[in-house]
Amino acid sequence: KMLFGGEEYVYVQEANATLAARVDTGATVSSIAATNISRFESDGVKKVRFTIDFNDRSIDVEAPFVRVTRVRQSSSTGFSYRIVVGLNIKIADFSVYSEFNLMDRSHMDFPMLLGRSLLTDIAAADVSRTYSQERADPDGLLVINRDLYTLLKKNGENVNQDYDLRMRLVQGGQ
Repeated sequence: KMLFGGEEYVYVQEANATLAARVDTGATVSSIAATNISRFESDGVKKVRFTIDFNDRSIDVEAPFVRVTRVRQSSSTGFSYRIVVGLNIKIADFSVYSEFNLMDRSHMDFPMLLGRSLLTDIAAADVSRTYSQERADPDGLLVINRDLYTLLKKNGENVNQDYDLRMRLVQGGQ
């Protein structure tokens, strides 16, 4: 089994980006930040289109529709319904297809949460550690936690400076 810290970097193939994720052994299912959620069908396959709005970036994503699930709210007595999609993710050199429910995480610190359904049989969690696993895509787009992003932005730093420069050069050459 892999050892995850309380926070890990997760590469999401459908977004072509690495997201900072909170590891939450109390959550059953994993979730990912999503706005502008819409269901559609393409070549007979049910899909979902959504946007990850985090770190002043908008990443458009399309993923296979899996189901709609009922989620118990830990902060209240009610339930909410969320769309579940399948995503291809990579943590260090481990790749897996896993289910994520879509929710607006704009008020939360992390764009992604890893729950027990993903952790079971592949990892143990030691929440006293952070980022125990190597980034799967070290040169790609990185979406970090909100507090760190705010601090870096305040200090005039851009965690994606090299990535942004490469993308401008690629676009300029086309």
